[in-house]
Amino acid sequence: MRRAWILGLVLMFALGVVLVGCGGTEGTATTASPTTAGPETTAGPVTTAAQETTTSAAATTEVIKIGHIRPLTGPMAATSEEMIKAFDWAFEQIGYQVAGKKVEIIVGDSKADAQTAIDVATKMVEKDHVALVVGPIQGGEVMPVADYMNKVGVPHLTTTQVPPPIVINNMKWTINAGGTEPMSASAMASYAYDTLNMRKVIVLTGDFTPGHGFLGAFEDTFKKKGGEIVQEIFTPVPTQDFSSYLTSLKDADAVASWIDGDQAVKLLTQYHEFGIDKKMPIIAASWGAFLAPYILAALPPAAADATVGKHYVPTSYSPLTDFPFNQKWVQDFRAKFGFTPEDTSAGAYLGAQCVIEALKLTNGETDPEKLREALLAVKFDSPFGPVSFDPQTQVRQMDMNICQITKEGSEYLWKPIYTYKNIPPLGF
Repeated sequence: MRRAWILGLVLMFALGVVLVGCGGTEGTATTASPTTAGPETTAGPVTTAAQETTTSAAATTEVIKIGHIRPLTGPMAATSEEMIKAFDWAFEQIGYQVAGKKVEIIVGDSKADAQTAIDVATKMVEKDHVALVVGPIQGGEVMPVADYMNKVGVPHLTTTQVPPPIVINNMKWTINAGGTEPMSASAMASYAYDTLNMRKVIVLTGDFTPGHGFLGAFEDTFKKKGGEIVQEIFTPVPTQDFSSYLTSLKDADAVASWIDGDQAVKLLTQYHEFGIDKKMPIIAASWGAFLAPYILAALPPAAADATVGKHYVPTSYSPLTDFPFNQKWVQDFRAKFGFTPEDTSAGAYLGAQCVIEALKLTNGETDPEKLREALLAVKFDSPFGPVSFDPQTQVRQMDMNICQITKEGSEYLWKPIYTYKNIPPLGF
């Protein structure tokens, strides 16, 4: 089973790269720094600039330019807004300077579209001459961007969970600070079977790359332990109405799911309206944009409250973890932004920390090879705890918390109830 779903993702990756190379839409990019420039239009389809020219420009500039790609418009816009705030805040705290050099953040809108994401990355590398690109969010965007960055030889840092092909294909220039899709999914499957004593589970997710990645890994681990997947439902993306899928659910111990953004709001609202949450809980195959506190806050109050103490989420971050750094960081974050940070905010901040610490190690040099090596060598404290990378897989070494949803005042939070240590990049 593991080989089957991983092979499927590898084929999806290969197909995505071919399709991306056939042209697409343009994205937009803006500059974020103490002196912010206006919007710029990205270059069109991928051009064939020489790698030597690209890397030379990045290595000699006195201003260190960092590209940051997120879907600023569309269903993932709310998540991206928080991520950009957290990412920029880390640089704000150091005055947008590292090793005596000014840092300029160039933000690009991927629109949650693979072709647009690669157009934005191309513009950042070939026109803006960035030293490094961070992002985007979803696996379907990340894989073609990673392929392009590895072709031109410019460091690429991901802060969300990436599909397995990025690790399996040994993409030298892509460093994975957010881990991989199987890391959270296999942890949740293990906990569902071993601790929650679930034996029959329904899979419900969007018919897109992250959905197949997260739920494929969940199924692999759950079935290997002896569990049964009694039903698989892959919904179109986007889906405006989930009622026909929810009314067809079979009897099971739980629904394992992952759907993002406004799709999650629609699904969870109807899940409650149909009374399914009284029969079986939802267990998330991943964190971020599904069962997230900001998603729960967008639900009808009764639907949001129905998740408290019943639904489960695997995550490497919770604002309730007792790391001294995290406790102070959460306090400062609340004072700065007026709300409690979530996993996506913490992940973006962590990405900025990785960039800053790597630039400290190079003393501000942006030679691509030196910067890549520095990213893999960083060691520092973060909201997630101590940070380091496995030099072989280029994935951040991490623990995975199983959380229940709790409520403090008017805020929904993820409360860790169990921790898996040192999750392998391809899961259990």
